[in-house]
Amino acid sequence: MEAPEPVTKAWVVQSIEQGRTEWDAILHAVGRERMGQPGVVSNWSVKDLVAHNMWNEREMLTMVSDHALLPTETDRLWMMSNDERNEELYQLYKDRPLDDLLEEDRRVHRQLMEAMEALDDADMVDPSRYPGMPDDWVPWKIIAGCTFKHYPEHIRSIRAWLEGMKAGV
Repeated sequence: MEAPEPVTKAWVVQSIEQGRTEWDAILHAVGRERMGQPGVVSNWSVKDLVAHNMWNEREMLTMVSDHALLPTETDRLWMMSNDERNEELYQLYKDRPLDDLLEEDRRVHRQLMEAMEALDDADMVDPSRYPGMPDDWVPWKIIAGCTFKHYPEHIRSIRAWLEGMKAGV
């Protein structure tokens, strides 16, 4: 999905919602009964991917709600490599009941979208609008990387896993 010039809040919100609709559709295709089966990505299940995406959206909710990129308790996770951070998140959420994760995931997404409504177009492109954000960062790209640019990676993995199950792999 190509970003318009200039990037607007409306486009970012629409892109998040479109990506989230695709994410929800693949979760529906999996069904609750298969969400805990490992092997989608390494030993991760769909449930683990839900937790992973939820964490990313929660991080964006904090940034958007605070209208800042200020130190938080999750900073240590951002200092890790992707693999290390993902392992830490896996360990954090692996024992959470599926229903709790799905409920929290929906709540976090809803809160993120409500927080996005309070922003304006300048908030999408001007890092100075977020105290603590480096000057060379572009806010909409940070949001996209944890939402609509991130969902497709996991959607592809789930689709491949589903296809493998159909083929008996």
